[in-house]
Amino acid sequence: MPRKCQSWLNTWKEWTVPRSQAPESVLFWCGLFTLAATLRRNVYIGRKYLGNWDCFPNMYLMLVADAGVINKSTTIGFVTELLANLSPPLTRIPQEITVPIVLESLKESPDSSGYLVISEFGTIMEKAGNGMYTKLVDLFDNVKIADEHTFVRGKSIVEKPSLNLIGATTPDYISDNIPKAVIQGGFGSRVIWLHETKPREIRLFYNKVQKRE
Repeated sequence: MPRKCQSWLNTWKEWTVPRSQAPESVLFWCGLFTLAATLRRNVYIGRKYLGNWDCFPNMYLMLVADAGVINKSTTIGFVTELLANLSPPLTRIPQEITVPIVLESLKESPDSSGYLVISEFGTIMEKAGNGMYTKLVDLFDNVKIADEHTFVRGKSIVEKPSLNLIGATTPDYISDNIPKAVIQGGFGSRVIWLHETKPREIRLFYNKVQKRE
């Protein structure tokens, strides 16, 4: 069967750039995230090449810009539009996250994989609590078993979990609210913090407005 896209990322660019004011760097990394969420554990670089760890293509991507500058949520919408239409479907984890909800969602997934979209990172993480950062670090590292014990749900065990995360926030929220230990520690080092200060272009309409006769 011939390839439908000679270069998937180039096709992604042709699809997103004409209808977005976001910088091309943001669109490019969102394209890479879409690939990572789709590939899950099906592709990896083995430990025979890297020492003693397997490198899977999971990704934590954070779009950072002041409100309304690059249309962060709209840009993430390109990602979710594609991922929502895959067949068989991928597991999208509910945005109102807690550690048990994330693990239960991965446990119910056919291959223990899922993707998480947090368009308002600050609001969601404040509700989830700092313990969520620790669990996200474990999941990023592709541990063989992830578990959590709660009084109500008992113990949730997930074998070979795979999680991809894309979110959006502002520089002020990062500096004012995320603990310094989180930024300088494990979670911060695993996130691609993509910061942009201005849009690529500003348009009111993306197609010509038809004049009424």
